[in-house]
Amino acid sequence: MTICIVPGCGNSSQSGWNFFSVPMTKSTVFKKWTNFMNLSGNRTERICSSHFEESDFKTHSRIMLRHNAVPTLRIPDIEPFYSTTGSCCVWGCKTKQSGLLTPFPSNPHYRIRWMDVLNMPKETTTTWMRVCQKHFKSKDFVTVNSVYLKPSAIPSKRVKRVAQNPRKLNRSTEVQASGSAQAESKPKSHRICSVFNCTSRSGNGIFLHSFPPKSDDRYVIWIHNLRQGKRPSSNYKVCNKHFTPSDYTKGL
Repeated sequence: MTICIVPGCGNSSQSGWNFFSVPMTKSTVFKKWTNFMNLSGNRTERICSSHFEESDFKTHSRIMLRHNAVPTLRIPDIEPFYSTTGSCCVWGCKTKQSGLLTPFPSNPHYRIRWMDVLNMPKETTTTWMRVCQKHFKSKDFVTVNSVYLKPSAIPSKRVKRVAQNPRKLNRSTEVQASGSAQAESKPKSHRICSVFNCTSRSGNGIFLHSFPPKSDDRYVIWIHNLRQGKRPSSNYKVCNKHFTPSDYTKGL
């Protein structure tokens, strides 16, 4: 799950927001982005679309074949020919435009269905064979819209408060951003604390605790105290930085 790095935002990929990577550190746009918040430049940070104007985006639409589509139009009884020249393999079809050609499905189930419709022996190799769009029905296609961020776009919405109080980078991020040769000890786990703005990982005196089950009386209290608006998933972890010494008991 991707979470927006803008402090106080909290939008995640599960909410349906689009996310965009922070520009490369050598670009002039990166310097403009750092005017409102600290950025490490390690290309792992993501900002959601709620912090950009509509004019900052460009949309690319393309028509794609559905994964379960099978060619059914204008299919002769003659076995298709094997072509390595990039043309449609259906007998009598002369389409060569690459944008109209579709390779055979990688899924064995659908590949066999294509071969049955095209009267092909099951031992035929379909690696270089293509079928053009003329042999599919209109319902076999779907329009896909992809949203891209313009290279010159800069976050400008809901970031004024962040500019006054930019987020703090954790020490490992600062070391990486400054290029320091001093090596940090690697954490024992890839799991990270799920509390907002906390990037602690297991190891080096950090312990991660699982969220209590719903049947536990502490469940509602944890949600309230951690300002967790959504119900936590099974992977939700909270590190020991968010507990007091009195919350622990000594083991035997």
